[in-house]
Amino acid sequence: MKLKQGRFTGGNLALMSARIVPDVLSLADRFFRARKNPLALSALFGIETVLALLRGRADITRLEARLAGLLGGSVQAVITPDASLGADLDRPDQLGGVLASASGK
Repeated sequence: MKLKQGRFTGGNLALMSARIVPDVLSLADRFFRARKNPLALSALFGIETVLALLRGRADITRLEARLAGLLGGSVQAVITPDASLGADLDRPDQLGGVLASASGK
């Protein structure tokens, strides 16, 4: 996805306080179901965010703030040159490719 700060791929990495987990399970499920559909995922953020994403003008700081508002806690994007965070691991046979990519083989 093109953002103001560059091009990024999403990953399914999340760390959160155990106390907020019950409150965010429903929202987390909606995000998980939309994870492979950038338009559906962005729709969860609201129309202004959808338009900014479509125009390539979305800002990471504003996306973090919007998600923090939805979740009721602080949020920080993890930006890394390691593309393995965006790799699919839906099946055990996909692990070998991710491990090889992470080790540079």
